[in-house]
Amino acid sequence: MVLAVLLVNANRVVPVPNLIDAVWGEDPPTAARHTLQSYISELRKALDGRPERTGPGYLLRVAPEEFDVLRFETLAAQGRRRIEGNPSAAAEALSQALALWEGRPYDDLIGQPAVDVEVRRLEEMRLGVLEERIEADLGVGRHVELIGELEALAREHPFRERLTGQLMQALYRSGRQVDSLRVYTRTRETLVEELGIEPSPGLRALEQRILEQDPALEVVASPDAQVKAFLFTDLEASTALWETHPAAMAEAVSRQERILTETIEQAEGSVFKNTGDGVLAVLPTADAAVVAAKRADSALRSEDWGLLEGMRVRMAIDLGEAHRRRGDWFGPPLNRCARLLSAAHGGQILISEEAVDALTRPGSVTDLGQHRFKGLGQPLRVFQLTTDDQAGRFPPIRLEARPADMARVGFDCSSVRGYELHERIGEGDFGVVYRAYQSSVGRQVAIKVIRPEYANRASFIRQFEAEAQVIAQLGHPHIVSLYDYWRDPDGAYLVMPYLRGGSLADALTRGPWNVGPALHLLEQICSALSFAHRQGVIHRDVKPGNVLLDEDGNAYVSDFGISAHVSDAAGLPITTSLAYLPPEELRGEPLSARSDIFGLGALTFELLTGIRPHGPGALPPLSDARPGLPAEVDKVLQIANLRPARQPLRASRGLPESRPPRHRHRCSGGLP
Repeated sequence: MVLAVLLVNANRVVPVPNLIDAVWGEDPPTAARHTLQSYISELRKALDGRPERTGPGYLLRVAPEEFDVLRFETLAAQGRRRIEGNPSAAAEALSQALALWEGRPYDDLIGQPAVDVEVRRLEEMRLGVLEERIEADLGVGRHVELIGELEALAREHPFRERLTGQLMQALYRSGRQVDSLRVYTRTRETLVEELGIEPSPGLRALEQRILEQDPALEVVASPDAQVKAFLFTDLEASTALWETHPAAMAEAVSRQERILTETIEQAEGSVFKNTGDGVLAVLPTADAAVVAAKRADSALRSEDWGLLEGMRVRMAIDLGEAHRRRGDWFGPPLNRCARLLSAAHGGQILISEEAVDALTRPGSVTDLGQHRFKGLGQPLRVFQLTTDDQAGRFPPIRLEARPADMARVGFDCSSVRGYELHERIGEGDFGVVYRAYQSSVGRQVAIKVIRPEYANRASFIRQFEAEAQVIAQLGHPHIVSLYDYWRDPDGAYLVMPYLRGGSLADALTRGPWNVGPALHLLEQICSALSFAHRQGVIHRDVKPGNVLLDEDGNAYVSDFGISAHVSDAAGLPITTSLAYLPPEELRGEPLSARSDIFGLGALTFELLTGIRPHGPGALPPLSDARPGLPAEVDKVLQIANLRPARQPLRASRGLPESRPPRHRHRCSGGLP
């Protein structure tokens, strides 16, 4: 708190009484000044002698390059000054400012009066800078790329008319006049119904200009647009390879990236993004992209991959006008290239008609015909590039915009906007988990798709968004982040980081953990649950299946609340192990933080012994299951595992006869 107050007032003297008020409020302890001096002393050790004592208080001197708030304000001011004369440079500066944000400012001190005003100021400033960056992007003709982002922002901030106007302009310039006018109508209805006011004169004037098709609403092609070739690559079936040969895959992926980077740079191109299983590269011409693809394909095929004989890389090439911003590239050719890549098989190189037409040496290409891809307005003519040592003929290209087994889930993948779905990585009673690619930011994610028959139940609908918003605020290093969520009549989905290590339940199939790594893992899990409890959030279903691992074995707690609510809405019987059901659950009583501690005790037992506890009885002594462990650990587990006296159980439900359940059922692992 002392550091936060000094940073809120960076480069200004903060009087000692103000610091004491910020830390202890209206009732400071008698030794407050002495304690404050000890805090300052600790800060000086960490901050090279800062803060300094000046007059009546303390001063923390920071340079703009040291403090992200000052960098943000500097970049935002630079961007605003450039919007009129150089919108492209303005967009670059404003994007750099926004890239500094990671979650909420002063997140662990939210609710403290000393920082709340600053938090509100920064969040309002961030939203204003976001609007200005969008204005700059519109000024250079990036209206098509902005539509998805603006639709999401307009839903999130229905009363910010500037965002509404920007969405109307982007739609109109993209040839969607009717959709643009519908946005205005929807906004007007919201303002009238919710606030009893009409839209502002500026928004009404924009509607009239759209109705009249005012030529001034159009923009000329962006002066910074460049015609470039793009080469995208991806490793087919990488999830299975990571699961079966994690050590070999880590080395192989690094070697693959080196080969791809070298061949692309030899063709005068550059890799601008690494996706984990492949690369995104830009090259000066279509000929250069073809040369790089052929060389890379040949080099990858000639490598000895050892255990990974099935390692096959697919590629796609496209050409067109694109824009560069913050080292990244945006534009229609990138969208088309991503679609082509998703349609290719391992070892196959697909190339667009635009790129083929631009080749000075077409070489050996095969016309695969014209195909329509979801998410693209026009069908694409697809060609296959054939290399000298390419293996045989390939099956028909994958025209589905979703995996075939999505149909079994009953979810319309087209509603998962902005995500390319790849292979299924897990399935539970209520839905399926997919590896997916978010092209707008170039990252792999995991998408949990909940089946429509459960997502449309009234009890689930009432709880889903509120639960999702709470979970999204749980910013902790060992809690799985919630990037995005959505629910509509076709179903619901959650977007989270893609963790290659699988779940702790998967890891335990290989046996118990040694004490050292187990304690390290438990420290991470306990830290995550403790943080959630301090925010008033309980997990409700702590078990190995809800702990995910990264490649280094670090733990991330997942499925806070939502998966449990799915089972509540479904009204299905308990199918999970009774050993993980706390006494409150069996008695039909409300759950609490103690319930999570109960599940944590059972998890610890399974982690150390490799034995999954069964039944509602007490855990067996740890020494019986794994001799040699400290007796103190057994005492801790017995305290965590305190249960009520055993009651008769109904075989049909696994619940006590004495009291009926209060709709607190569980699925077998929820969503994986």
